[in-house]
Order: sequence, then C-alpha cells, then structure tokens
Amino acid sequence: RPGNLNWYVQAELVNSRWAMLGVAGMLLPEVFTKIGIINAPQWYDAGKAEYFASSSTLFVIEFILFHYVEIR
Repeated sequence: RPGNLNWYVQAELVNSRWAMLGVAGMLLPEVFTKIGIINAPQWYDAGKAEYFASSSTLFVIEFILFHYVEIR
C-alpha cells in the first residue's frame, strides 16, 4: 500500500538513529577509558556484569517491547 511507504521510511530512520546511538555507546566509553576520563569495561565484557534479572528474562522483555514498537 502506498500509505504504508511513509511509515516504513520513518521506521527505518528511527532504526538507523538507534544503530548510530548504539555505536556511539560502544565507542565513546572505550575512548574515554583510554584517555583516562572514566574507567569503564570493554563493550564486549558487558555481559559479565550482574544485572537485576537473568539474561533470558531481559531478552524476552526486550523482544516483547521491540515487537510492540515495530507493530505499532
């Protein structure tokens, strides 16, 4: 449907902005740690930290929330 095209364009713009924010969230702490401003772990070691819930629970919650956002 032609009316959906505008929705798809906007959805892809939002997705690309989240992706750019994710890359910045990986790179900036690493750069700041090397400079000596902060002391953050490497981005690939983030899974070793203890969270308030199990990783399976967080995955399911994230899946449900992203599904809701994508379906609208």
